This record gives sequence, C-alpha cells and structure tokens, in this order.
Amino acid sequence: MEKNIIENIIKENNLKCSIKEFSDFYKNIDLSELEKKLKNNKNVDIYTFDQDYKWVKIENPANWKYYYVFNSFWKKILQNIVPFENWLKPINDDNIDQVIENHVNREIDDFLLNEKLKLTIANFKKEN
Repeated sequence: MEKNIIENIIKENNLKCSIKEFSDFYKNIDLSELEKKLKNNKNVDIYTFDQDYKWVKIENPANWKYYYVFNSFWKKILQNIVPFENWLKPINDDNIDQVIENHVNREIDDFLLNEKLKLTIANFKKEN
C-alpha cells in the first residue's frame, strides 16, 4: 500500500501509529483461511438472455448468450458483459468459466483488502 494512502488512513481515523507500524501490522494479517472459505463458497447463477431474472427481462446488448448473477460478500452483481475490460465483450461458451473465475477472485481480493484495513484500523484505535 502506498505511503500517502496509509498517511491519509492514519489521519482520517486518528490513529496513534507510524506508517511503518501500520504497514507492518497490515502485511502480517493472515486471512488465508477466510480466503479458502470464500473461494469454496462461490454463489453464481448463470442465465441465458431469454431467461428473466426475478421476473425482469435483462437487456441483451448485442444478441449475446449469457449473463450471470454473483452474490458477492456484501452486494449482488448482475453482469451482462465481461467485467474489467476496456471494451464491450460478450460472455459466451468459450469464456464464461474464466470470466466468472476472474470476477469472483477480484471480488475476494477486494473483500480481503477491506477486512485487513478494518482489522488494522481497529487494532490501532484500541491503543488510543
């Protein structure tokens, strides 16, 4: 994590620690067991565009084949294009498994980062 980001977190949360202390604590948090659980409990439903989602017709951008609903850890995501691309790319038979895998892994990474930040902030708030 960049130094200026850590500085802002320390300042905004009124933490009594140095950047190094914050960074060291953050780096040493082991969430590997939680990560394994999250990766084993993927909750993704795949639909074709002729199937409604909760009685709603999902718009098909260009006569594509699939969309999916991912029940993330803090939100529900309806995805009808390949996420994290610079252009519109359809989800199809050739890429659906990899697209979902990449999306789930990115959400897990974001979730774990957030958890590590919350644990680090809580640790240095206790010492105030």
